[in-house]
Amino acid sequence: MAETRRFYIEPEQITGDRAFITGQDAKHAKKVLRLAKGDPVILLDNSGLEYMGVILSAGARDMEVEIQDRRLGATESPLKIDLAMAMIKTSKMDKLLKGVTELGMHGWRPFYASRSVPKVKDPEDRRDRWKKIAAEAVKQCERVRLPDVHAPVSFEELCAISAEYDLGVVFWEKSRTPFQQVLQSRLDSPPKSVLVVIGPEGGFEDHETARLEESGMVHAGLGPRILRAETAALASCALIQAGFGDLGGLPRLAVQS
Repeated sequence: MAETRRFYIEPEQITGDRAFITGQDAKHAKKVLRLAKGDPVILLDNSGLEYMGVILSAGARDMEVEIQDRRLGATESPLKIDLAMAMIKTSKMDKLLKGVTELGMHGWRPFYASRSVPKVKDPEDRRDRWKKIAAEAVKQCERVRLPDVHAPVSFEELCAISAEYDLGVVFWEKSRTPFQQVLQSRLDSPPKSVLVVIGPEGGFEDHETARLEESGMVHAGLGPRILRAETAALASCALIQAGFGDLGGLPRLAVQS
């Protein structure tokens, strides 16, 4: 059986039991995917719902879809994980975004650390690029919500948002606090939102980790080996998701004994 294709549309593109796929998505659906009248599709509007429908017509610029059923998606994590990633090389950032989106990341918050690569010339252009990458990753792993993708911010702006989360964890190669210890400390009050902070290639400078702690975050290590920034980010999000989210299908799997 052929795979049922998934498309993200804006809420206003749905009216009652009718919806429209427009623009490049409609063109791709018709010209590349060869979708036509009668073919099933799944529509998503970032509300957490999945809309099962059938194509009624396939024009040159849009497709009309009849919605036949609605259901609440079951692929979103109950835990809000936002990744604050220090800016690294463009290709590495793009690949990392795909991976953490698959792991259920809720928000992408890039920032500039002292050792970050040079600033991007057009932050909003970069943000638009990241949103497209995240959208493709979401389709691949069958999530129903797009991550919140932010443009790069300054280090101080990052520190200022820490109060918005139940827990903020700075992963730092010099930390003597095992990550397991951080998990164990929250057994009685599991966080509903976690900010994961990862430094750039070359790591954080000491004054930066001190400032992050001042803003209310805790630091933790990922073991005896020095990991690349993007490897540390993936490992951290996976461990947080296993500890407090739904990775593996068993909430708090990593901290139960």
